[in-house]
Amino acid sequence: MKRWLLIALLFCQALCGAKKPVAPDWTDAVKRETLFPATTFYTGFVSTRPQAGEDKSQAYERAKEMARAEAVSTIQVTVEQTIERQIESQQTNADGVNTRDILNAMTQVKTGIKDIPGLNVEVWEDTKKGDIYAIAYVRRIELANKLSHRVATNIQRADAELTSIESFFNSGDKLQARANMAKVAEILADIEADQKVLLSIQNSVKKESLSLDESQRVTGRYRAMESKLRHGIYIYLDCKTDNFGKPYTAMAGKMKGALAELGCTFKDNAAEADWIITVNAEVREGNTTPSYGTYFTYVDADVSVTQRGTNQVVYEDRFSQKGGDTRGYKEAANEAYRRLTTTISDTVKKVISEQK
Repeated sequence: MKRWLLIALLFCQALCGAKKPVAPDWTDAVKRETLFPATTFYTGFVSTRPQAGEDKSQAYERAKEMARAEAVSTIQVTVEQTIERQIESQQTNADGVNTRDILNAMTQVKTGIKDIPGLNVEVWEDTKKGDIYAIAYVRRIELANKLSHRVATNIQRADAELTSIESFFNSGDKLQARANMAKVAEILADIEADQKVLLSIQNSVKKESLSLDESQRVTGRYRAMESKLRHGIYIYLDCKTDNFGKPYTAMAGKMKGALAELGCTFKDNAAEADWIITVNAEVREGNTTPSYGTYFTYVDADVSVTQRGTNQVVYEDRFSQKGGDTRGYKEAANEAYRRLTTTISDTVKKVISEQK
């Protein structure tokens, strides 16, 4: 009998103990400081409650995301404060890194870190109170190692992209080169953001972990290509028109005006152009005698767009436009040319803008 009473007592104790929630030490502010000292860790801590319509798993995930965001915000604030202090100082750290000189070489644009590699997240729910707690944390030295590796990897990515851009540029495809430059700019911004975090992790960053010389080299390479591309798109326009024995010169002028909106510059030598646009237009009578007092003509035009670097014809078509005027065939032809010029200009402009 005594044995059964002892078993029952132990069972009740176990049952009562299971129902009592045991909070992790990190939910307490004082213990959290001991577990995750600010000199060693970056942390983000939040407490929340389930929202209307949320199940438990959704509430947990939201709490985790809040903790991650808090950790990122903590790091960003620390970085900005450290940078402000270091720019004002002339101090050199133990590894010979003069942070003021380094930061002055950077863009000074506030670039936010996108994610924290190695960030750990834990969540716990106080089932009695209904509160949900979450903490995100990462060791500074571990973060430094991961960011150092990411900086080196991104430098390799930027180099590869620039090699591809230079290939497009050399083949005459400036549009594609420009389009790819945006990707390099994004990579360089990520590199700088990571380097700034590394600089803010005092006493744990080595000069080589910044990959500073390499990042400045690839930034210089980017700026050199940016300068080359700044001159715009070079166009050679070969526009031949016939209006009953005389050229319709307005077509070339209007086409140049439309293409200038894309930043195009026109060259007199086809060998210096990125694109060669060819237009051959001629007029023909639409009727041998005026119809109800109106003269009709047609202007037919063959149009092609060629990428000079590759000698690839990316577009070609034949256009035909009818024009009418009561004064004569030449005036009717002018009307047809005016309409056709607008059509061809819009078409060619779209073709070139889509080759990105």
